[in-house]
Amino acid sequence: MRVLFCGSGTFALLSLRSISESGHEVVAVITQPARPVGRSSKPRPTPIALAAADSALDVKEWADINSSEAVNEIRQIAPDVICVVDFGQLIKAPVRSSAAVGAFNLHASLLPELRGAAPINWAIIRGHRKTGVTTFSLVDRMDAGP
Repeated sequence: MRVLFCGSGTFALLSLRSISESGHEVVAVITQPARPVGRSSKPRPTPIALAAADSALDVKEWADINSSEAVNEIRQIAPDVICVVDFGQLIKAPVRSSAAVGAFNLHASLLPELRGAAPINWAIIRGHRKTGVTTFSLVDRMDAGP
């Protein structure tokens, strides 16, 4: 299966590695652009950008995956599936429809309680004794879908 992987943070690393090692073809990895970090304000690539580059995968740093340029490039890539983990951007219908099978997300919490950024941190802060992950098909709302 041809997989387009969208991710940025460390939570996505194991998923990218697992997909890559499972025999599926990772046709591209899309991540957030490098951002200034620390006192020097030097741009630092995302953990996913670094891991994908180390694995010789095609890495694309896009601030807006829904831009016409990104949509056109994704359509040319023609993935079977789009896998999203710890990405941080809403993926709209034109991008989702470019995947033959569909687009799905792995979210680092048991939805719906901990939507949005930092679900693991919030689970710890709130003292949750039980947590997990949620997988769902993408729709036009963040952290929602069947």
